[in-house]
Amino acid sequence: MKEETPIIEIKNLSKWYGDFQVLDDITTTINRGECVVICGPSGSGKSTLLRCINGLEDFQKGDVIVDGVSIKEISHTKEIYKLRSRIGMVFQHFELYPHMTALENVTLAPKKVFKIPEKEAEKRGMELLEKVGLREHAHKKPGELSGGQQQRVGIARALAMNADIIMFDEPTSALDPEMIRDVLEVMVDLAKGGMTMLVVTHEMGFAKAVADKIIFMDEGRIIEQEDVETFFKNPKSDRAKEFIDRILVHI
Repeated sequence: MKEETPIIEIKNLSKWYGDFQVLDDITTTINRGECVVICGPSGSGKSTLLRCINGLEDFQKGDVIVDGVSIKEISHTKEIYKLRSRIGMVFQHFELYPHMTALENVTLAPKKVFKIPEKEAEKRGMELLEKVGLREHAHKKPGELSGGQQQRVGIARALAMNADIIMFDEPTSALDPEMIRDVLEVMVDLAKGGMTMLVVTHEMGFAKAVADKIIFMDEGRIIEQEDVETFFKNPKSDRAKEFIDRILVHI
């Protein structure tokens, strides 16, 4: 049973880029330990929502409360960096430092941000690389790794900060099909282990397997937010039904 304890509260969140409104009155709650899949067509605001949650994007209206802390209140202070250290981020295009080994990519932030001694950071880094199945590749640079391996390094890097929340922004969309499974297996293990996760993805097989809630977005708005069974078997909106019919063809 998941905790009914909110760790993220999004309240009437709206954001514009100039005259274009990318987020329109978003309101939802994420409980501690939940795995929430955010899906919808391209351009619906999913990635922007993640970036607002960890303070990488400013917003004009509403607020995001992360474990009792208002993003609006701290967005232009040093406190935002402390909050970001508690929210791991896994990007679509890996964002690894190409001149560093896998281990160095994983240990850099803990050493710089938390001043963890090098030997301690490396021990923890090796444990995390083992967790994602890459211990034997610890001393390889990203260019020597496959896309799926690079993404698993990215997951290990997010875990290295002892984050309370990990957000995934289409983590498999840049991968060849045969590489996707290894990354999804790591994500499934994290979800089953109780990590709070927000996952922007079109991998509906993953959503069906482990998600506690589906948030479906279109044109900057939340159209539906339901448990997995309700969303797939009884979507309320025509837009969600159309999306499900199209995307389930590829599962």
